[in-house]
Amino acid sequence: MRITASLIMGALMPAVALAQCVSSFPSLEDFEGFTVGTPGTLVNNWTNLSGDDIDWNVDANGTPSQNTGPSADHSLGTTAGKYMYIEATSPNFPNKVAILESPCYDLTGASDAMLTFWYHMYGAEMGSLAIDLMVNGTPVTDVLVITGDQGNVWRQAYVDLSAHVGQNNLRVRFRGTTGSNYTSDITIDDVRLAKEPVILGCTDPNAGNYDPLATVDDGTCTIACPANEVAVEIQIVPDNYPTEISWDLVNGSTTAVLASGGSSGTTVCVPENACLVFTINDSYGDGICCGYGNGSYSVFRNGVLVATGGNYGSSEQTVFNCPPGFSCSEALVADTGQVYTAPTLEFWYDFTPPETGAYTITTCGLNTCDTKVWVYDADCSQITLSDGVEGATFADDDEGGCGLQAVVSANMPGGVLHHIRIGTNNGDCSQVQFEIIFNGPVVGCMDPGSCNYDPLATVDCGGCCMAPGDPNCPDGPDLTLNQADLENSIFLTTVNITDACAPVEGCTRGMGQRYVLRFSTRIDNIGTTDYYIGSPNSQPQMFDFNNCHGHAHYAGYADYLLFDQNDNAIPVGFKNG
Repeated sequence: MRITASLIMGALMPAVALAQCVSSFPSLEDFEGFTVGTPGTLVNNWTNLSGDDIDWNVDANGTPSQNTGPSADHSLGTTAGKYMYIEATSPNFPNKVAILESPCYDLTGASDAMLTFWYHMYGAEMGSLAIDLMVNGTPVTDVLVITGDQGNVWRQAYVDLSAHVGQNNLRVRFRGTTGSNYTSDITIDDVRLAKEPVILGCTDPNAGNYDPLATVDDGTCTIACPANEVAVEIQIVPDNYPTEISWDLVNGSTTAVLASGGSSGTTVCVPENACLVFTINDSYGDGICCGYGNGSYSVFRNGVLVATGGNYGSSEQTVFNCPPGFSCSEALVADTGQVYTAPTLEFWYDFTPPETGAYTITTCGLNTCDTKVWVYDADCSQITLSDGVEGATFADDDEGGCGLQAVVSANMPGGVLHHIRIGTNNGDCSQVQFEIIFNGPVVGCMDPGSCNYDPLATVDCGGCCMAPGDPNCPDGPDLTLNQADLENSIFLTTVNITDACAPVEGCTRGMGQRYVLRFSTRIDNIGTTDYYIGSPNSQPQMFDFNNCHGHAHYAGYADYLLFDQNDNAIPVGFKNG
């Protein structure tokens, strides 16, 4: 990426004379008085020029495509705030030009002048944004050029207009050019023209290096923290339901709450060596992106981004500056035959059974407080944390038969990594002790045709197998994939994706021409009782709401994994029916 500035004369279509020029300064346009649309309704003598390829649009609540565009405006920092942007979805790429022109400004009598604005240029195939001027009908092109991906943040830019003071008709043109694909949405907000000199420095009065003379922030602001402490900044962009949001920042070693809030963030000084656990919650269970507003959150420690997101369910947690054990991805290793002691905050261990067999993971007899145990066999990135037992492969919260303690008895395949999460109810324990016990090989029915077949059994039970329909068959639902239905329905085709919701909902990984593998997924229940899916209202944990079509998707009934001939995983989108 690069930013260049120059003064180049060129031939541009002269602006049409409009209403009386702006003569009251500073003049700020935050686009809040505009009407959202394509292009929407522009007011205050702003206009889309003719003769270019596409238009600038008035927008709010995030641009439609994934991996490009902002989630909120700059003025308000919310999904309700408005901005101007160029939509790069096909057919608006490649190299399509859109020119937005400001009203005229009267700089007579000025001794200094400058233009500032905020821009958002996020996307892997980002194009460019150029600033041109029309000075009394004479074009001055490329006074500022910004190219390439600038990250998923709002940035400020400025243009020194001191060379044009005294002019009575100066207009600013924002000339955006899309990149090579749809990930090149270009956005601007808070355009300000003032009769002020350009003085770079920190403009935040709360910063330790605040410069009261600075007129343009140079990005050097630092929060003044005491010695041996660092600043943690939490930024929250709420979705359309801000009252559902809550968050906290906890010292992982002491469980002390360092900061907490709702739909807005804060900056707090914390001990430099503190282990920190940030948790954001959504009371409805649909996160803050992307079904009902494109909200987001970001956490910075000492100016470095350590967490960002928004597309989660009920909660999402990030652990940083902590020793191993405080997160799934950095767990401690556990084995059988030893008692382990975990601190009060939820602690993680990795356990790989050395052989297939029956195992017990238990806190029973080792504690007097209220404990919990969760076991997961999925990758850490696929685990959705819950205070309840939802989402775990095995779990217990006071239901295992030893009072307030937790115990999990499970048949586990040898050599398969399992993530163990140890916790407590409402901070009831100052620490939690647990152990893993190997109970021996799994004894069970080894006949796949039996209703009580145990695929992990290594020792045959000797006459215990039961045929389907036997009244002694285990009572409950038993779900199985209908392989014949899958084999008979699968085919490959190509589709031109024009629906901006497709990548947002994960159906595809982008817009335009895509290969689509179509097939039916039929799940048969061969058990003795019905399997109840539930409803989005009464069982929200069973559904995904993170979509832009505004309806719920049943979550988690199947994973779709695609591999090439060399067993390399192929990234795919997928759509649950």
